[in-house]
Amino acid sequence: MDSTEEIAKHLVNYLNQTNPMAKTIIFCANQEHATTMLEKLREADPTHFNGRHKYGVRIVSDDGGEGKRDLDRFTTPKEHYPVVVTTAVLLTTGVDAPTCKNIVLARPVSNIVEFKQILGRGTRVYLVIIKIML
Repeated sequence: MDSTEEIAKHLVNYLNQTNPMAKTIIFCANQEHATTMLEKLREADPTHFNGRHKYGVRIVSDDGGEGKRDLDRFTTPKEHYPVVVTTAVLLTTGVDAPTCKNIVLARPVSNIVEFKQILGRGTRVYLVIIKIML
Protein backbone atom coordinates (compact mmCIF):
# COMPACT_ATOMS: atom_id res chain seq x y z
CA MET A 1 0.00 0.00 0.00
CA ASP A 2 1.46 3.38 -0.97
CA SER A 3 1.28 6.50 1.19
CA THR A 4 -1.56 8.06 -0.85
CA GLU A 5 -3.71 4.99 -0.29
CA GLU A 6 -2.81 4.94 3.42
CA ILE A 7 -3.74 8.61 3.82
CA ALA A 8 -7.04 8.05 1.98
CA LYS A 9 -8.00 5.07 4.15
CA HIS A 10 -7.00 6.84 7.36
CA LEU A 11 -8.98 9.97 6.44
CA VAL A 12 -12.08 7.97 5.48
CA ASN A 13 -11.94 6.09 8.80
CA TYR A 14 -11.43 9.32 10.71
CA LEU A 15 -14.32 11.12 9.00
CA ASN A 16 -16.67 8.15 9.40
CA GLN A 17 -15.83 7.90 13.13
CA THR A 18 -16.10 11.62 13.83
CA ASN A 19 -18.15 13.63 11.34
CA PRO A 20 -18.49 12.56 7.69
CA MET A 21 -19.66 16.07 6.80
CA ALA A 22 -16.61 17.88 8.27
CA LYS A 23 -15.16 19.92 5.41
CA THR A 24 -11.61 18.82 4.64
CA ILE A 25 -8.80 20.07 2.39
CA ILE A 26 -6.07 17.66 1.31
CA PHE A 27 -2.91 19.38 0.07
CA CYS A 28 -1.22 17.16 -2.52
CA ALA A 29 2.19 17.29 -4.22
CA ASN A 30 0.82 18.29 -7.64
CA GLN A 31 -2.31 18.16 -9.80
CA GLU A 32 -1.77 14.52 -10.76
CA HIS A 33 -1.38 13.59 -7.10
CA ALA A 34 -4.63 15.46 -6.31
CA THR A 35 -6.38 13.31 -8.93
CA THR A 36 -4.84 10.11 -7.58
CA MET A 37 -5.79 11.04 -4.02
CA LEU A 38 -9.43 11.52 -5.05
CA GLU A 39 -9.37 8.12 -6.79
CA LYS A 40 -8.00 6.45 -3.64
CA LEU A 41 -10.67 8.16 -1.53
CA ARG A 42 -13.36 6.83 -3.89
CA GLU A 43 -11.93 3.32 -3.54
CA ALA A 44 -11.77 3.62 0.26
CA ASP A 45 -15.34 4.93 0.65
CA PRO A 46 -17.49 4.42 -2.44
CA THR A 47 -20.68 5.19 -0.50
CA HIS A 48 -19.77 8.83 0.08
CA PHE A 49 -17.38 9.54 -2.78
CA ASN A 50 -19.45 7.92 -5.55
CA GLY A 51 -22.84 9.07 -4.33
CA ARG A 52 -25.30 11.51 -5.88
CA HIS A 53 -23.62 14.57 -4.40
CA LYS A 54 -20.15 15.91 -5.12
CA TYR A 55 -18.82 14.70 -1.75
CA GLY A 56 -15.20 14.82 -2.91
CA VAL A 57 -13.73 16.98 -5.68
CA ARG A 58 -10.35 17.99 -7.04
CA ILE A 59 -9.80 21.75 -7.24
CA VAL A 60 -6.67 22.81 -9.12
CA SER A 61 -5.76 25.74 -11.36
CA ASP A 62 -6.57 23.76 -14.53
CA ASP A 63 -10.20 23.26 -13.49
CA GLY A 64 -11.36 26.73 -14.59
CA GLY A 65 -15.01 27.65 -14.01
CA GLU A 66 -16.06 24.30 -12.59
CA GLY A 67 -13.24 24.42 -10.04
CA LYS A 68 -14.24 27.96 -9.07
CA ARG A 69 -17.86 26.85 -8.55
CA ASP A 70 -16.73 23.88 -6.44
CA LEU A 71 -14.50 26.18 -4.38
CA ASP A 72 -17.35 28.66 -3.86
CA ARG A 73 -19.61 25.83 -2.67
CA PHE A 74 -16.89 24.46 -0.38
CA THR A 75 -16.29 27.82 1.29
CA THR A 76 -19.98 28.75 1.65
CA PRO A 77 -21.25 27.75 5.11
CA LYS A 78 -24.79 26.99 3.90
CA GLU A 79 -23.55 24.57 1.22
CA HIS A 80 -23.12 20.96 2.37
CA TYR A 81 -21.12 19.76 -0.65
CA PRO A 82 -18.36 19.28 -1.56
CA VAL A 83 -17.06 17.97 1.75
CA VAL A 84 -13.56 16.82 0.78
CA VAL A 85 -11.32 18.79 -1.58
CA THR A 86 -8.01 17.60 -3.01
CA THR A 87 -5.72 20.34 -4.28
CA ALA A 88 -2.10 21.13 -5.08
CA VAL A 89 -1.02 24.76 -4.72
CA LEU A 90 -4.27 26.58 -5.55
CA LEU A 91 -5.74 26.70 -2.04
CA THR A 92 -2.45 27.37 -0.24
CA THR A 93 -2.88 31.15 -0.28
CA GLY A 94 -5.61 33.70 -0.85
CA VAL A 95 -8.57 31.46 -0.08
CA ASP A 96 -10.73 32.04 2.97
CA ALA A 97 -12.33 28.72 3.92
CA PRO A 98 -14.06 29.23 7.28
CA THR A 99 -16.02 26.01 6.71
CA CYS A 100 -12.85 23.87 6.77
CA LYS A 101 -12.53 21.60 9.80
CA ASN A 102 -9.64 19.34 8.71
CA ILE A 103 -6.35 19.95 6.93
CA VAL A 104 -4.39 17.01 5.50
CA LEU A 105 -0.80 17.50 4.37
CA ALA A 106 -0.14 14.80 1.78
CA ARG A 107 3.03 16.49 0.57
CA PRO A 108 6.20 17.88 2.09
CA VAL A 109 6.13 21.51 3.21
CA SER A 110 9.63 22.89 3.74
CA ASN A 111 8.80 26.58 4.11
CA ILE A 112 7.40 27.84 7.43
CA VAL A 113 5.51 30.68 5.71
CA GLU A 114 3.75 28.23 3.39
CA PHE A 115 3.02 25.93 6.34
CA LYS A 116 1.34 28.79 8.21
CA GLN A 117 -0.66 29.75 5.11
CA ILE A 118 -1.88 26.16 4.72
CA LEU A 119 -2.88 25.96 8.38
CA GLY A 120 -4.67 29.28 7.95
CA ARG A 121 -7.15 27.60 5.59
CA GLY A 122 -8.47 25.56 8.52
CA THR A 123 -8.20 28.03 11.37
CA ARG A 124 -10.58 30.73 10.20
CA VAL A 125 -13.64 30.93 12.40
CA TYR A 126 -17.17 31.07 11.00
CA LEU A 127 -19.37 32.84 13.51
CA VAL A 128 -23.08 32.33 13.50
CA ILE A 129 -24.83 35.34 14.96
CA ILE A 130 -28.30 34.78 16.29
CA LYS A 131 -30.42 37.82 17.01
CA ILE A 132 -32.89 37.44 19.82
CA MET A 133 -35.78 39.84 19.86
CA LEU A 134 -37.25 40.62 23.24
